Amino acid sequence: MINKYTVFGSAKLAGRVQVQGAKNSAMKHVIIPLLTNGKFILRNIPEISSTKKIAEILRLQGAEVKWPTGNVVEIDTSKVEKPVEIMSDLFYHTSGGILLIPILVNRFGYCEIKGPRRTDTGGDKIGRSMVRVNERLKEMGIKHCVKNESVYYSLERKSPIKYKVPKKSFGVSVLATFTALMRRGKSEIVGPCSVAEFEDVINILQKMGARIKYMSDRLIVWGGKHLKGVVYENMHDRHDFITFLSAGLCTESEIEIENVDYQSMKLDCLEDFLYQAGIKVQFNKKTNRCFLRKNKLRGLKPVKIVAKEYPDFVTEWQVIMSPLLGLISGVSEVVEGYFTNRMRQWEELTKFGAKYRFIKHPDYPEEGGNPRCVRIFGGVRYKGAKVEAKNVRAGAAMLIAGLAGEGKTVIVDEGGNIDRGYENLDGRLRSLGANIKKEKK
Repeated sequence: MINKYTVFGSAKLAGRVQVQGAKNSAMKHVIIPLLTNGKFILRNIPEISSTKKIAEILRLQGAEVKWPTGNVVEIDTSKVEKPVEIMSDLFYHTSGGILLIPILVNRFGYCEIKGPRRTDTGGDKIGRSMVRVNERLKEMGIKHCVKNESVYYSLERKSPIKYKVPKKSFGVSVLATFTALMRRGKSEIVGPCSVAEFEDVINILQKMGARIKYMSDRLIVWGGKHLKGVVYENMHDRHDFITFLSAGLCTESEIEIENVDYQSMKLDCLEDFLYQAGIKVQFNKKTNRCFLRKNKLRGLKPVKIVAKEYPDFVTEWQVIMSPLLGLISGVSEVVEGYFTNRMRQWEELTKFGAKYRFIKHPDYPEEGGNPRCVRIFGGVRYKGAKVEAKNVRAGAAMLIAGLAGEGKTVIVDEGGNIDRGYENLDGRLRSLGANIKKEKK
């Protein structure tokens, strides 16, 4: 699938927009019903291709999945009895596919991925490796082998785990949690991630009856407990919020953003960036609204960022905010401290006129020749260009740069990357006055 976006820039945005349900927790919530046989009603699930593809996999396993209204998903896993092979193109559509492995293997003893193998984990190709995932699973007692065109995963041991999460990884934290839930006895997960979406995953599991103690440095899981179906509401998407914040700033617009739960979205890690840049924004923590005041680009200041994960400035945000840094006068620096290949947006932003140079950083060495640090020489004015949406967040950055640029921008999104992470992003931007046309091929 190829989507083409045509953007006519230089228009001011105005009005009110709602933040969607969080993609990164919703993908887990849709998978979680496979942990048990039961009925679930999941609210605030964004209708994006990531959640839809996972829903397809659940149907394949024998679950009944309905979307009675836009963002409500009803899942009944009562008839799920054994794993059914999953075609690799479906499995790798989103990186969330790997989370099916510990559930199916720990519950039924095996699972099979059929078709061409991949070295990455699916979704955005930004540094995740299936080799490393398989190593993590092996450490948790899940082995794999290759037969013909299939990868078979099977259970090597059933004992509880004591596992140290590398780099406080979100994905590995979930892999370990799912494994621990399916093993009888007490498991300990050291150094789990602390991102907002992981807390949301723990919340739904606890509501299902899981006995989990979540502390700052470890997670204690008492496995083998009976889990039940629940009604649960997914949190809102902090990355979606940052996307509209960046769009408003790049177009010098004044907008109101709803569904911004400052505390649950853990937006305190944004404060230093806002202070450095001199950005005027007001959060109403009682009504969950954010008011972006009119910020003139000439009044903003360059910044220095090391992007990782909470409590640091978030890795996705350095991509989404990159068009803004090219517009702010002065020299900004951004270090990608989490993924080894998340600077690809700069190859496209230069087509708008952005000025930058990749530099070395002693604490964050390059891997495979991929840059980890960029120095931005801001203060340019963007011109419309023809660019590519190379992944979810880079695609959003291209839309934002197109809105800020003079003239016509064409964004080619091969594979539908933007739709994988955003629900009707172009439509919601149009509701604020953006001139965007989307075509599907």
